[in-house]
Amino acid sequence: MSDFLISQLDYIYFFYGLGFMLLGIVCLSAKVSERDLPVRFLGLFGIIHGTNEWLDMIAISLGDNYKFSCIRLFVMALSFGFLFEFGRRALFGRKYLFILIVFAVLASLGGCADSKGLNVSIRYAIGFTGGLLASIALLKESRNSPAARKAMFFGGIFLLVYAISTGIVVPRSNFFPSTIINHDSFFNLFGFPVQLFRGLMACLITVSIWNYTEKTKIDLHGLHIEKKTGYTLWMSIVLFLTLAGGWAITEIQGENEYEDRTSNILKLLRAGMSAVDSDRVRNLMAPPEDINNSDYGRLKDQLTRTRAGIPECRFLYVTKKIDGKIVLMLDSEQPESGEYSAPGAPCNDALRGLKNVFSTKKPAITGFYKDKRGEWISVFVPLLDEDGNLIAVMGMDASAAETKRAVAIERLKPIALTALLCLLLVSVLTYIKRVMESEALIAANELKYRNQ
Repeated sequence: MSDFLISQLDYIYFFYGLGFMLLGIVCLSAKVSERDLPVRFLGLFGIIHGTNEWLDMIAISLGDNYKFSCIRLFVMALSFGFLFEFGRRALFGRKYLFILIVFAVLASLGGCADSKGLNVSIRYAIGFTGGLLASIALLKESRNSPAARKAMFFGGIFLLVYAISTGIVVPRSNFFPSTIINHDSFFNLFGFPVQLFRGLMACLITVSIWNYTEKTKIDLHGLHIEKKTGYTLWMSIVLFLTLAGGWAITEIQGENEYEDRTSNILKLLRAGMSAVDSDRVRNLMAPPEDINNSDYGRLKDQLTRTRAGIPECRFLYVTKKIDGKIVLMLDSEQPESGEYSAPGAPCNDALRGLKNVFSTKKPAITGFYKDKRGEWISVFVPLLDEDGNLIAVMGMDASAAETKRAVAIERLKPIALTALLCLLLVSVLTYIKRVMESEALIAANELKYRNQ
């Protein structure tokens, strides 16, 4: 399950960011008096922080660089600044602005280490503290708003839990306590990424704020309008089904791209195998002296030329099973290369796919895997004689980077479509909400004038 969740990090970041986008839309569209809660600051936090998580999604999918990481760091700091300001204004009004300035200075101290240190210090100083202030503000509002007491109470609790998960559980850096409490330790303890947990908290906070705006009677032109929420459940179901459908399509799209890429690598290996003389392979017995064998020399030349003709290929090699052990017969590397292996070298760490080919006589493709040389995809094809007897197994290692990037790009397409659909649904929901408020206002006005 843990490996599966790691493979879904792009969609988890999308879900995480969407949760805060929805929070922003709910807050910015709410008709709540600023005397109650300055929700526009919470809304700006939601929109900007959701954007930051989607930028993180792009970084893990397409790769990162220094400039892009700096942009994401700035966006994250800005979002936490609005969260901090929401808590400060909700608790103290316009007083004590210096508090934000003091904590901003503290947050900048992490930059003395490196960008990772700055990321962590921003989370500690502004993310956690801002989340704590905002949580206290919601809990305080639960006492002042009887109609939405439960919504604000649970919203405050969820926001406190989020503040801990984002401001205490941070990326690993060189200073305490991030060396102990960090993303990796959270994953090792609970078996799932902390971003999934934060996304869930974002959704629960959004639901709480939504309930607050729905259950609170807003004084509009001297009229108290009671909110109606019957359509909310249906829109929530549609939104959930859209997310689930988007995830399913994303999975299918990624799997199809992976299969196309690996199938192409397999075809290239089969085409390269046609250049290998099976009779010469049969004559090799894998002692180190084979290096002086004419058959070995010809095969070595064939493998070298074949590898040069396959841009995706990094290593090309032929293996045999001798006395029950899989050994390397020859590879495409030159003796002076640091990756060269002599004839007869044992394959002690042979992949399961390679072992299966020796028993099934069928081609095999491995998934992504890492070793000391890097991250790879390997394909193995059996070399058979005219009677179908196994002579050897030919293998090819291709860098996983291009395949992973291609799969990530294909997965981003349905994710982007799902994001568009979700935001469209929320826009429709907001429009319906305002229409219903207008109708309620007109009805209340009519009732008022009839009673005069």
